Amino acid sequence: MSYSPEEEADVLRIYRANPRRFSPFKASKSTGISLPDVFEIIEKNKDTLARTGERFDGLGRPELREFMVARRRAMGEPWDNTDARIAEARVNFEAGTHMMATGRDGQWLLLYSIPRQGKVKPAPGYFSMEKA
Repeated sequence: MSYSPEEEADVLRIYRANPRRFSPFKASKSTGISLPDVFEIIEKNKDTLARTGERFDGLGRPELREFMVARRRAMGEPWDNTDARIAEARVNFEAGTHMMATGRDGQWLLLYSIPRQGKVKPAPGYFSMEKA
């Protein structure tokens, strides 16, 4: 069944109020929309709902953007370790000149490579896949 944008917005508002404890049954009862339709509205808007936690459009804090080397969906594929920027960041980390960190902005994971103020002891082979 088709609902007006206002009715769908009511369901989405209820969902956004507490997504971890969202009750489709309560949403159905309070909006008068059938339970299967509530599920359909949530499913249809899941990409929009996933972005609700983004504070900086999924790009992380502006002051850290210059250090970002990669970005991926949190529930998506793992980091592409063949990417030249990721490979360079790992080489710099192993050399002790940079530190690596991950951040999150909504559904996005952000990989950073930040230059160190001083050099630390190198960690060659840190990212090797061989077991010690």
